[in-house]
Amino acid sequence: MKKLLVYLSDVDRFVELIARSKAIWLTPELLNLVAMASSPSAAHDLVLQKTNKRKKALAARWLAVALRDYEPMQVRSAIRYLKSHQMRPEEMKAFISTTLHCKEEEQYRDTHHETNDNRNKHG
Repeated sequence: MKKLLVYLSDVDRFVELIARSKAIWLTPELLNLVAMASSPSAAHDLVLQKTNKRKKALAARWLAVALRDYEPMQVRSAIRYLKSHQMRPEEMKAFISTTLHCKEEEQYRDTHHETNDNRNKHG
């Protein structure tokens, strides 16, 4: 199951994976190879074979991990947004966290627990 960007820790990991994949953002052919790969290791191998560049192969692996763990639409949108706004990863984390109203995991559990308690009292 794909992860949703609910917790700040998820946003941190998501943006880290996207940032680590930067070396292949501008090459549609490599992005397509990653999208077709069956695993992060396969993406690494395909890009290494195609480019003979270790940095690009590692970037492909990180992108494949992001595509595996998160919704592909979120991954592609984040890359487009970072490219067009020349945004640094720290700025992207803040932007996503604010836009999606992400919380620390403990805050989310506390809020969710309070909501369930109120339902049980009134239900």
